[in-house]
Amino acid sequence: MAAEGRVWVKNGHVIMRGGAVFLYPTCPCDCEPKTIAGKTLNNESENEEDRKWNLKPYKHNELGTPNAQWRIIETGEDRYTKINSSGTFDECGYPTGLPDEVSSHYSYDYHLELQQGCEDEDGNMQWPDLPDEY
Repeated sequence: MAAEGRVWVKNGHVIMRGGAVFLYPTCPCDCEPKTIAGKTLNNESENEEDRKWNLKPYKHNELGTPNAQWRIIETGEDRYTKINSSGTFDECGYPTGLPDEVSSHYSYDYHLELQQGCEDEDGNMQWPDLPDEY
C-alpha cells in the first residue's frame, strides 16, 4: 500500500514529524487561526460536567498546525477575557503543555475556548475572533 501525501518545505526546510520525513496529505505550513473547541462552565452548576472541562480528548497529534500556538481563553461577564493557559503545537501538531482539565472557579457562566493562533507575515500573532455570545 502506497503512502498518501507528500513532503512539504517551509522556509527552505523539509517539514518533519518526530525527526523523520513524513508525508502530509495537506501542507502543515498553512496556518489559519481557528477555534478548536469551546465549553461554558459555572462552579455552582448542579451538573458536575458544567464545572469542569475534560481536555484529554484534545491531547493528540494533528490537532493543530505544527509549530503554531494554542491558548485557552476565558470570556466572562461584561466581555472580560483572560488567557487561562497557553503553549505550542509540536512538529506533529500535538498541543504541548495542554492541561488534562480546566475547573471552574466562578459562580457565573463563563465560556472557555481552545484556540489556535498563527503568526502573520509581520510576525504578529493572529487569533480567532471571540464569540459574540456563548
